Amino acid sequence: MKAITVEPKSPGSARLEDIPEPDPSNGSVLVEAIAVGVCGTDTEIVEGKYGWAPPGKKRLVLGHESLGRVIDPGASSSLKQGDLIVGIVRRPDGVPCPNCAVGEWDMCTNGQYTERGIKEIDGFMSERWRIEPEYAMKVDRSLGILGVLLEPTTVVAKAWEQVGAVGNRAFWEPNKVLVTGAGPIGLLAALAVPADPTEPGAWLVDPVFQNGVRIALNLVPFAGIAFLWFMAVLRYRIGLLEDRFFATVFLGSGLLFVAMLFAAAAVSRGLLDTFAAGASHPTQSETYLVGRGTAYAMMNLFGMKMAAVFMFVMSMIGLRTAVLARWVSFVGFGCGLVLLLVITDFAWISLIFPLWAMLVSAYILFEDFRQGRPRAVVVAETDDDADVSANDPA
Repeated sequence: MKAITVEPKSPGSARLEDIPEPDPSNGSVLVEAIAVGVCGTDTEIVEGKYGWAPPGKKRLVLGHESLGRVIDPGASSSLKQGDLIVGIVRRPDGVPCPNCAVGEWDMCTNGQYTERGIKEIDGFMSERWRIEPEYAMKVDRSLGILGVLLEPTTVVAKAWEQVGAVGNRAFWEPNKVLVTGAGPIGLLAALAVPADPTEPGAWLVDPVFQNGVRIALNLVPFAGIAFLWFMAVLRYRIGLLEDRFFATVFLGSGLLFVAMLFAAAAVSRGLLDTFAAGASHPTQSETYLVGRGTAYAMMNLFGMKMAAVFMFVMSMIGLRTAVLARWVSFVGFGCGLVLLLVITDFAWISLIFPLWAMLVSAYILFEDFRQGRPRAVVVAETDDDADVSANDPA
């Protein structure tokens, strides 16, 4: 059968050659090769920088990222002919060291481990190969040829496991990830980064987080009512100077914002109740991904655009009718422009809207306190013409 072999520590010695069929002593499971990955380790071995041939041999069969189809499962009861499998690369040392003794071969401390296609055991870069049943990992058929990525993906999974173990020794809230290198490991590591590393869905399954989120969602209706009250106060101050065109946009954008707020809260509450009832972990659920994406889009995309329109129209009304100071109106124009045009995943940018509403509210309270009583714009008609002025509604 054909195989790609190399003489370790001899640069340029790699070649395709005929070798004998795999010896049954290498494992009872006979496998037909489907795909083999090539990574930096293989390149270093070919360049003569790395690698060890099996004892008594000069050449090493390359390949440690494997995907194969079972030809003969041998005595294995967990495998059958046609199954897709990936071979585990490392074997524990024979001493063994403390880590190998408990099954953590990837953390071997004495360096006496062996590895398929790297150190003292032929690899998987041959038409057929054998493996011990306990080192054969069955792969779901739906993965197809992508199963060859399982071995490098385990490296990434181990890296994330160690990152978490190191970081969780003390209080830790990471919000950025730096992945260096654009090879298979680097790309897989980037793909494995959750959308928000500090929030992988634990708020839906942790009872402490559940209670906090439930309280916050229960307060959302009151926030909507407060905003409607805020709109009513603004309309009262405008009085009869209200322009129909601007009033339509003012009411429409404000009501749409409240609708988006309530809809996003309802979706979030639905997710909370679903996973609190004992469903699978959120990160493993399509329901969670769809629900979270929907809630995020409703509030941070469509809702914020309506908020931006509301800020624009209110600032324009304030400028035309003088119910707001000019500087307050210009601040509203600037904040609305940011929310309308800036496309970003920075979630905190949505705080611009409530901060602007707080500024307008504070300005109105200050003006009313300074003048001693509420102020509205009314139209006082005389026999000769209509005189527009700012007076007490009484």
